[in-house]
Amino acid sequence: MCIGCSIPSDPRVPPTAPADSTLPNPIFPNSDLIDVRTPKLGDTVTSTPTFTWVVTGRKYVYLGIFSQNLVIKDGNIANINANIWAWHSGLGTGREGDVSFSGGVDVVNGELQTGRLPTALISGNSYVWAVWAWNDDGTEIKQSSKEMFFVVK
Repeated sequence: MCIGCSIPSDPRVPPTAPADSTLPNPIFPNSDLIDVRTPKLGDTVTSTPTFTWVVTGRKYVYLGIFSQNLVIKDGNIANINANIWAWHSGLGTGREGDVSFSGGVDVVNGELQTGRLPTALISGNSYVWAVWAWNDDGTEIKQSSKEMFFVVK
């Protein structure tokens, strides 16, 4: 479910809390904001966190964990290779608005790694996560969260 063109990312550059974290800006321009519950911006979590947000009611929803801050360019994620874990509504695990880490899959070079349990996040590392939803045709992102920074304890 790659939605952007890929540019190489430098894995040595960890994500940081977004400078505009107090602004109600969704990651995708012209989309409605999805209100996230946990983990909140700056939280410290376990290596297998649970993610919660206000249910969108949309058919196509994607949640991603990234090893770098998201780079959005022309309405797409430009650094898609920074996506290391994902859940989407078509996996048949979890439910929209409440997803445990075990319900998702690893992502390697933009490809979902199905058929095995996901690799736990690394203690001491920081990550960002975001969730977004398409229209019922799957052609346009209608809702998205802010980029949420967290640290693994």
